[in-house]
Amino acid sequence: MFQSTRRAQGSDPVLDGGYTPPFDSKWELYKGVALTSLVTIDPTVAGKMHSEATAYNEGEKSSLSEIVLPGTAWQPRGITPLAYSSIPVPRHEIILGHSFIKFRAGTRGDYIGVVAMGAPAHVPWVWCEAMLTYAAPNLVLYGAGSAFPCHAFYVNGKQLGRLDLTTDLSTLKTIFGSGLKATFTTVTTSAGPSTPPLTILTGINTQAPMQETAPPGKSITGQSYTAPANATTIRAVVSLD
Repeated sequence: MFQSTRRAQGSDPVLDGGYTPPFDSKWELYKGVALTSLVTIDPTVAGKMHSEATAYNEGEKSSLSEIVLPGTAWQPRGITPLAYSSIPVPRHEIILGHSFIKFRAGTRGDYIGVVAMGAPAHVPWVWCEAMLTYAAPNLVLYGAGSAFPCHAFYVNGKQLGRLDLTTDLSTLKTIFGSGLKATFTTVTTSAGPSTPPLTILTGINTQAPMQETAPPGKSITGQSYTAPANATTIRAVVSLD
């Protein structure tokens, strides 16, 4: 239906890596900091946990995040979706728009997960995509996403579909083990023969870069360090009446 397409990337405000919201900043935070302080090899992690727990912390957005929008000139065909889409669309439906966001928790949340919580891998990429098509005489909204977190899809303020996060423990282990393997280096020191040796964290390896190249012909689930898909895809009819 449109001749050209527009692609929204970079600093476009509709492409947002999200935020980690603050959680219980009282008793649960106290327990977490107290227990971590007893076993951590990094004395700064308690302060990082407090900052993560009491404020909104910005997430990280992959460079593959993109929105494909219609242009302005009419033609019989719709747009071409992103190559790594996980949404199957029937041939007779005309694709009007496609959005894709791939994101993860920020560096502080990742650091806490590895150093304080003992996660074996860095936080994985998670993702969400939506597609709008025309199937005469209606519009159709498709939604898909990773098995974590949950995803909700709205039109005019009304929720038309929701993908709940998985509660299966084996699937959750797969999700949180799908990030880059976490490794860190330490130094063991001692002030003297009567002093127990002290192990100090000197650094951890960094996450996969945000500037990525999509593997040719591979869907989002084939990309490195990326959480698997939710088993369900949303398909909701949007009446034009």
